Amino acid sequence: IQLHFTNGTVYSRNNVEPEKDSISHFGTLDIPIILQPGPVPQKIKRTVDKSTGEILDDISAGDPEMYHESLVELNRRMAIPLAPIIFSFLGVALGIRTPRGGRGSGFIVSLAVSITYFVLFATGSTLSKNGVLPIVLGVWGANIFLGILALISFRYSNRITCIWLSLFNRRFFI
Repeated sequence: IQLHFTNGTVYSRNNVEPEKDSISHFGTLDIPIILQPGPVPQKIKRTVDKSTGEILDDISAGDPEMYHESLVELNRRMAIPLAPIIFSFLGVALGIRTPRGGRGSGFIVSLAVSITYFVLFATGSTLSKNGVLPIVLGVWGANIFLGILALISFRYSNRITCIWLSLFNRRFFI
């Protein structure tokens, strides 16, 4: 196998003596590729790149380090799809209010909530992966925090409170 290049430039760099760097222009350049016979070595996949089935296999394999990392990734894969549900509840609760700031304040609040979620989720996942926090608290902490924030927002939004009070017989929100 051979690579064939036409009308190009080759930049040669000398790390020891940078003043000896060179630039060569060419019309055609052929570079032979020598392939080694034998099996192609398999690249070890990162946990993030594995399928859910492979992660489940790693969890049942018995290696403690791989078990923990795979369990964190599995919980991340379950927590991320549930976040939009929590965001929708929070959005409804915050959207019912009509603050004096108008659309601009709503945009600022939604941006702040999104950034807060991302920071909490990324930090919690990293701390769980490193073993500093338990997996449930680290990975699910951002969802739990926003879920509580959504419930509090529902409690204090004026128009929807009467609907929730009638549904839950005035026990939960009073």
